[in-house]
Amino acid sequence: MNSDLIPSHLEEVFKNLSKLSVFCKRSWIFSTSFFFSKIGAYESKLKFSSGQRISSFGLVIKIIKYYLVVGFYFLAFLLLKFVHLLSSLRFEITNLKTVYIDSYVVLANVEKGQKILSDYFPNLLQHFESKNIQYVIIPRFYGSFSPTLYWKVFNTLDKSEENILTEFQLLGFFDFIKLFCSLLFYPFYMFYFLYFSKLGKETDQTTRFFFWSDLNGSNFFGTVRYLFGKKLAKIITPGSKLIQWNEGQPYEKCINRALRESKAEVRIYGCQLFLYPPELLNIYFDPNEIKEHLADQILVNGKFYLDHQSLFKVGASLRYAKLFSLGILPSANTKVLTLFSYFPDSNSFILELLKEIPIEENDKWALKFHPSTNVKEFENLLPEPHYITYENLYDLFPHFGLVIGSSSGSLVEAVACGLSVIVAAENGFVDYTYLPEFCKGILWDVAYDVNSFIEAKERLLRQVKSNSKERIKMIQKVRSDFFCEPTEKMIINTFELGESSKSVIN
Repeated sequence: MNSDLIPSHLEEVFKNLSKLSVFCKRSWIFSTSFFFSKIGAYESKLKFSSGQRISSFGLVIKIIKYYLVVGFYFLAFLLLKFVHLLSSLRFEITNLKTVYIDSYVVLANVEKGQKILSDYFPNLLQHFESKNIQYVIIPRFYGSFSPTLYWKVFNTLDKSEENILTEFQLLGFFDFIKLFCSLLFYPFYMFYFLYFSKLGKETDQTTRFFFWSDLNGSNFFGTVRYLFGKKLAKIITPGSKLIQWNEGQPYEKCINRALRESKAEVRIYGCQLFLYPPELLNIYFDPNEIKEHLADQILVNGKFYLDHQSLFKVGASLRYAKLFSLGILPSANTKVLTLFSYFPDSNSFILELLKEIPIEENDKWALKFHPSTNVKEFENLLPEPHYITYENLYDLFPHFGLVIGSSSGSLVEAVACGLSVIVAAENGFVDYTYLPEFCKGILWDVAYDVNSFIEAKERLLRQVKSNSKERIKMIQKVRSDFFCEPTEKMIINTFELGESSKSVIN
């Protein structure tokens, strides 16, 4: 992501963490840490600013909890390995040059019958199949440790036509010993870092607070991915490619490091083909990042996200193909669609605001939650009258003229389709600013109570009624800056699948 977009109030945080990131070179164990990837840095800053602290007693409790959490993860992983052995989900390894696809796979969605990559790389597999390109999916299973659910998912994937290669197939007895030892000694590695970096003696208390907050067991997932990458490196045919969902997290950095250290001849495409706010510091290109963590090419969703680095280029917006077929809507009606966020705090404030806003007679609040949200957690906060919709965004947009939301990339999609957006922001401060500043007041505005909502709604509706050239130009600019139409030609260009890449074609 373009480092020029770092918010001014986070520049110092990013700079301090960037200086520390070079420490990862000392051991791959540090690559597994969320701290070194800057994940959650903004949330930690907010918590620290609100007066939260970690005492000496709290630190002892954190270490105890760490071992309990990773102990559970380890035992659960052993059980899932056994479940996999009982299933028949296997990939027959070949010596063909192959495109590997490293992506999250939401277990609940697979169980429901959803296509395996439809959330992250929709229609990419169909493109590969039409071109007879050999591909293998190396999934990052997400959402549960339930053996029953994994058993159902393994059987579902086994019956599908996709090639699936999991860590459960490649990791063996000695890998589990390495996993156990790595998890056991992780806190000692972090204390070693603390001593040599002298972080504990520095005046930057926010960074120190973030460091201790990270001791939560999240390193387990990066550790598994590193060990998997080491095994994968032994079977990758030289000249293969790795298409990777890339959020600057340990998942990606650890597998990349394992492949680099093993001298695997594979070209890595780090795909940031999604919308994200500037407050997520893990997304940015860090000039101090060790080269073993990096992809060969970073693909962003639109020119808005381009960095000056040569490894950045605009890629095909695979997730947003429907945006281009839908076009710009007239959005003449005043019906309201509420889009919820991945972040629970944002959702709570949206619901509090909805309860205060008067709704038109014989109407209901249309609520669409983020796929990862457990709606039951918000049952007592839901406004009346309401209905929850699970329809696709692009099927919903033509029936609404106004969108309420917060901290969600879907708001950018709404603006790009011509809908007006009101961002629910506590005290008028937007936590995650997905929407660009240049179109504020014309395409979107902020509300923090009933009065500011009514004012924002009237301003935006006046803009719609005027149908000004300025408004249309701004919508077109959002479309061109944030998205790139995923045509067949663009997909070929994105992943270099043209004449120069026949090595991956059977």
